[in-house]
Amino acid sequence: MTLADDLACKEFVEMVTDYLEGILPPFLHESFEEHLSICSGCALYLSQMRLTIGALRASSSLRMSRKTREQLIRGY
Repeated sequence: MTLADDLACKEFVEMVTDYLEGILPPFLHESFEEHLSICSGCALYLSQMRLTIGALRASSSLRMSRKTREQLIRGY
């Protein structure tokens, strides 16, 4: 991977949220998908983001105890 590729990956990561929300401008959307087609690392990153979003959506319907919620907020 060259420095230019690395910069492209950093830009890709910065655009993932807009891409997933469907608000990425058309001219960036094409570049995004082109990069996605040639970069397995970014393809994996996008896949992981989709899995994370899906897991969070699924877990939002679960109820947790007050104690568990407080522990999560405190960080343990």
